[in-house]
Amino acid sequence: MSMWLHLAKVDAAVAADVRSNPDLVDDLLDGAHPADETHGEDYRAVDQIAEGRADVEEGAADWREAYPWLGKATGEGGGEIDGTDFGYGPAFLLDADEVRQVADGLAAEGWSRFLELGPFYAKAAAEGKCVVGALV
Repeated sequence: MSMWLHLAKVDAAVAADVRSNPDLVDDLLDGAHPADETHGEDYRAVDQIAEGRADVEEGAADWREAYPWLGKATGEGGGEIDGTDFGYGPAFLLDADEVRQVADGLAAEGWSRFLELGPFYAKAAAEGKCVVGALV
């Protein structure tokens, strides 16, 4: 069974629309509503890589504790969009300031070496964009 992390980079106006109309999340992630850029990562691979790194580098059993910024980038720890559920939980929305924090945090945790999430968030932060995401 697959489990994908889908992300859409959007401006603040679209993010506000998503908050007031959660049905737009489907359209954004499917490409039916224009997003500035979309990105997908195999979440199971992310989970395995993070688990291995946490064990070896941090001696931690839970990667979410060892790498909180990766957790935030994948929808852990806030930003849930009420009225959405994609089978693995609700969609999430990070505003431009949170995206900048996540981009900096991912860089500090060293994720640009392992995943495309780091560059995606770094580009979104540089452009002052928000990010909508979901595990599907």
